[in-house]
Amino acid sequence: MGVQATSCTVVEDSVLGVRAGVAAGMRVLGYTEQTEASTLEACGARVFQS
Repeated sequence: MGVQATSCTVVEDSVLGVRAGVAAGMRVLGYTEQTEASTLEACGARVFQS
């Protein structure tokens, strides 16, 4: 799509998704419905609940 990964934000609810976004250099927001907040934070996400 022609956009640098560092200019993207991804919303994820899984550890694998958070890790992929972080590895790509994206800003990662972690939604806590499926996984505990501390787990997503430990993987590099900024966590939110609603």
